[in-house]
Amino acid sequence: MLASELARHLSVSPSTITNWATRHQPPLAFEFDRGRRLFSLDDYNQFADAHSKLRGVAKQAMTEAGAPTTLSDPELLLLEVRERLRSVLEQIDAVQEGSAKTRKSAARLKREVAAALRLLAPAGKTGIDG
Repeated sequence: MLASELARHLSVSPSTITNWATRHQPPLAFEFDRGRRLFSLDDYNQFADAHSKLRGVAKQAMTEAGAPTTLSDPELLLLEVRERLRSVLEQIDAVQEGSAKTRKSAARLKREVAAALRLLAPAGKTGIDG
């Protein structure tokens, strides 16, 4: 089923389904069909077992159990805060990883440009530092 159909079934937004599929480890599994992501309830159940603390998953479990699921529920609010903080940590990790790759790429590029300048410069005068 499409993300919008699974979202409707679980009473969450389609963007929540997409986030589960792209931002969490292990992710919500899906298959591509003609460029569209298709999800199954079996895959959602496996994801829910692994991520029972996520707000949408917890809300769905509470709904199935017949418990109230208002946002004023302190436990649900705490789950939401935890989910957002985990998301921030994941984003920080991604930025740090990207930063390290950028530094390495910049250093490699600087070496290549310096080598090219040495080839083009008169003997002993490169005009570069490093």
